[in-house]
Amino acid sequence: MYNETMLIEKTYYKTFIDKDSTANPMLVISEYVLQEQDQDIPELSNLRYAQGELYYLFKDYEAAIFKWEQVTNELEPWAKKNMADAYFSVELHSTAEEIYKSIQSDSITLNTEVGLQLFTLYIKMQKLNSADQTIKKVVRLNPDDDQVTSLARTFFEEQMDWESAVELAMNEAMRTESVEWYNILQSYIEDGVTKHLDPTHFYPALRKLYEINDKRFEELAAALWHSYKGEASYLKWVQGFNDLLQDLEITERNAYPALAVLYKDAYFGFINGDKSVKSLKTIVPSLLRNWVRITDRSHALLASSSVLAWNDHFPSTLSNEDVGIAEHILSGLTYDRDGLEDGIRLFETIDKWAMENNLAVSERHKWIMDELLDLNVQRLMIAGTSGNGKSSLIHSLLGEELFDQPTATAVMYKYGEEESINEVSDTSIIPLDHDEVEERITSRSWMGGPPRIVDYRLPSVFLKENGIAIIDTPGFSIANSKTQEVRRYLHMADSLLFVLDVNDPFSQKEREIALMIQEQAPDLPIHFLLNKMDLVHNDQEAIRIVDEAWKKINPYLPNAKIFAHSARYKGAAQLMDFTEFLQANLVQPYKESQRTMKLLHYVRETISSLLDQRLEREEELVDSIHQNEDLLSKLKGALNQLDDLEKEKAAGLRKSFKTRKDDIRNDVVSALPKILQASKDLLVEDSDYRKIHIELNEKMNKRVQEYLETTVLPKYFYSMQEWIREADIEFKESQNFLTEMADGFNAIYQDDRVKMECDFRVLDDWRRDSNRMTSGVQMDSVNILLRHTPQQLLLKSAGVLFGSIANKSLMYNKYTNLIETQDYTEVAEVIADKFLLQFEMFEKSITRDVAMFFSNPKEMLNTLIADTNTLIEKSNLQLEKMRAKPEMYRDPLKLFELRLRQYEWMVLTDREFQAVS
Repeated sequence: MYNETMLIEKTYYKTFIDKDSTANPMLVISEYVLQEQDQDIPELSNLRYAQGELYYLFKDYEAAIFKWEQVTNELEPWAKKNMADAYFSVELHSTAEEIYKSIQSDSITLNTEVGLQLFTLYIKMQKLNSADQTIKKVVRLNPDDDQVTSLARTFFEEQMDWESAVELAMNEAMRTESVEWYNILQSYIEDGVTKHLDPTHFYPALRKLYEINDKRFEELAAALWHSYKGEASYLKWVQGFNDLLQDLEITERNAYPALAVLYKDAYFGFINGDKSVKSLKTIVPSLLRNWVRITDRSHALLASSSVLAWNDHFPSTLSNEDVGIAEHILSGLTYDRDGLEDGIRLFETIDKWAMENNLAVSERHKWIMDELLDLNVQRLMIAGTSGNGKSSLIHSLLGEELFDQPTATAVMYKYGEEESINEVSDTSIIPLDHDEVEERITSRSWMGGPPRIVDYRLPSVFLKENGIAIIDTPGFSIANSKTQEVRRYLHMADSLLFVLDVNDPFSQKEREIALMIQEQAPDLPIHFLLNKMDLVHNDQEAIRIVDEAWKKINPYLPNAKIFAHSARYKGAAQLMDFTEFLQANLVQPYKESQRTMKLLHYVRETISSLLDQRLEREEELVDSIHQNEDLLSKLKGALNQLDDLEKEKAAGLRKSFKTRKDDIRNDVVSALPKILQASKDLLVEDSDYRKIHIELNEKMNKRVQEYLETTVLPKYFYSMQEWIREADIEFKESQNFLTEMADGFNAIYQDDRVKMECDFRVLDDWRRDSNRMTSGVQMDSVNILLRHTPQQLLLKSAGVLFGSIANKSLMYNKYTNLIETQDYTEVAEVIADKFLLQFEMFEKSITRDVAMFFSNPKEMLNTLIADTNTLIEKSNLQLEKMRAKPEMYRDPLKLFELRLRQYEWMVLTDREFQAVS
C-alpha cells in the first residue's frame, strides 16, 4: 500500500523494504524483480517505479527515466510526472513542459503537484504569464493546500500584481473565514495598492467579515475608507458603503468610533460648499442615517445635530425614524463644545467665500463678531420711548454730559484708556473727530438710513468697575414705535434696561415694544427703570406708582425688576444703589451657550445679507450694463462728432489757405510779364551782343527775385499770419466745444477722468513754417531769354556771329523790341509754380496737422470706448454666469445655513440655555 505523500516525496520504494532492514534498497528491489519475472504473467510496473525513484535519488536521471517509461499501471501518471521532474533537473525544460502538460489524472494531489512543478518551470524559463495562469489554475484546483496559496501570494507580490494578490487574499478570507487572510487584505489596502479597484469589489468581503467579527469589520472598512479618500471613486465608495450598512440593518446599539470619525469628516467635507445641493441630496441622507446609528458618545453631538439640521432644511429626505433617533440621542447629551470657536470659524469661512465670489461681508458684522468675542465685558442695552430721560440717565452713569440732544443712532459706550470714536457701517469703519460726533449721533437725518452704530470708547470709571458696555438706542416715538435699531443690536446685549416715564409707566406702546423684545430674544433678561421719580410729591405716592407699574409688568414679565430713579437723590448714593441693582439683576454670569447663540444670530444675518447682495449684485450688473451701453453710445457719438469737426476744420483751413495762395499766384502771374517787359532798360547800344542774352537773362532773374522778396513775400507773410490767427480762432472754438464735452462725460463718470486737451503746438509749427517760407526766396534761375523760340534763336545767333561788326544800333533795337513784345505768361507761370512749391507742400500737410491737433481727444475717446466695451463684456459674462448657474451662489449659502443650524441644535443641548429655537 502507498499514499500520495510517498509519491510526492519519491519514497514509494520504501514499501518494498522492511523497516529495520539495513540492506541496499536497490539490491532488495532487484531481488523482487527477479522473483516477479519468474511468474507466468509478471507485473513489474510497481517495481520499475520504485527503481526509478532510487535512480533519481542517486541523480542517475537517464536510468530513472528508462525505468519510469516501463510503468503502465495506475502509477503511470505519477511516473510521467517524475520523468518530467528528471528532465527539469537536467534543464531540458521544453521536454519537461511537454510531459507535464500531457499528464491526465483525476487526482487533485497529482494535478496540484504537476501544476506547482509547471509553475516553477515557467518561472525558471521566464515565462511569467504562463506561470501566472498556472498558479491561478492550481489555486482554483486546490485552495486548501496552504503551500499553493502561499506560493501564489509570494509570486503575486514579487511581480507586483496587486490585483491578483488582493483577489487571492479576499477570496481566501471569505472562503476560510481566516482573520489572517483578512489581515493580509487590510495590509494591501493600507499600502495603497487597492485604491484603483472599484469599491464594489470589497463589499462581499466586508459583508462576510461583519458576520464573523464586527470589530474587524470596522477596521477593514476604515482602511478602505482612508484608501479611497481623495480618489475619483471616493463618492462611489461612500454611497456603496452606506447601502451596505443599510442592508446589514445596523442599529444605534452598534458603536463604531473609527467609522464615526470618517463619517464626520465625510459629512463636513461634502457640505463645505464645493458640491451642489442637488448632488448632496443623493449622498447625504444615507450618510447621516448610518452616522447617527454607528456613532459613539464622543461624536454623538455632531451626528445627531447634523441629522436634525439637515431635516430642518430638507425635511423630505430623512425618515421619521432617523429624526427620532437623532432627537433621542441629543436629549441625553450635554453641551461640551467650544461653540464660539465653531461660530467664528464658520463666519471666517463665509467671509473667505464672499471675497472669492466678489461679495463682501459687512464690516459692521465683523465688528459685532469681535465684540462678542470679548468675554470680559457684558453689554447692557438701554431702551425706552422718546422723552423719558434715557439720554440723561446714560450721561449720569458715564459721569459727563456728552450730547445736548437725544441719540438718533445706536451708540455703544465702552471703556477705553483714551477716548476714541468710530462710526461702524456695513461698508467701513470711520474714525470721527470730536467736533463731528454730536452731529453724527444726534442728527435725525441718520434715522432710517443704512445700518450703523457708533463705537464710543471713553475712560469711564462706571464702565470699567462694572465690566459692562452700554448700548444706547434711539428713543421710540409713542406715535410711531420704530424698533429697527433695537432689533439690529438686540442680540449683542446680555441684558436690557427699559426706561419708563413715571407719568405713564408701561404704557400700551411700551408693553408692545417690551413683548416684541422678549419675542425676539426670549433668553434676554429685561428689567425696568422708573425715571423722573423726583416729580412725585411724596414717598407714599412714589410707592403707589411703583406698585402700579409692577402690576402692569408682572403678568407679561414676571422675572423683571424695577429700579426707581430720581434726580433729587444724591448722585453718588443713587449711583451706588443703581450699581447694586445692576450687579444683582443685569450683570449675568457668563454662559458660553448664550454668547454662542448671539454670535450665531449675526452669522445668520451675514448669510441673509449675502443672499440679498447676490440679488443686488445681479441688479447692479444689469444697471451697469445699461449705463455703460448708454455711455458707449454717447462716446461713439462724441467720436463721430470729433471726426466731423476735424474734417470740417481741416477743409475750412485748407480752403482758406488755398484762396490766399491763389491770390498770391495771380498777383505773381499778373505782375511778372510787366516786370520782364520793363527790363528793356537793361540794354545799352554798346553792349556786347555776343553774350547779351546771358547777361539779360541773369539781370531779369535778379529783378524777378527782387520783386518776389520785396513785394510778394511781405504780402504773403501778413496773409499767412492772418490765416494762422483765423486757425487759432477755429481751434479755440473747437477746444471750448471739446472742453464742454469732457465736462459732460466727467459728470457721468463723477470724476475728472476725461481730459480732451488739443495740441496747440500745431499753431507754433505753422508760425515757424510761415516765417521760414516768407523769410527769403530760394529758387533757381529761370530761362527767360535762353529759351528756344525762333526769334530768340535768330537774335542769339546773330549776336554771336556778327557781335563785333554788326550795327549795334540795329541790334539794340531788335533786342529792345524782343523784350517789349515777348509773351512772358508761360515764364510767369513757371516762376509762380517754383515760388509756391513749398506753399503747395504746406497746403497738403494741413489735413495731417489738423488731425494732430485733435489727436489727444480722439485717443482719449477711443480709450474710453475700448474700456467701456471691456466693462460691458465683463459684466455680461458675470451676469451670464450668475443666471446660468444661480446655484453657484445660492447653494454655498444654503450649506452655510445648514452648518449654522447644526451649531444652534448643539447649543440647545445646554440645560442652562432656555431659548426656544
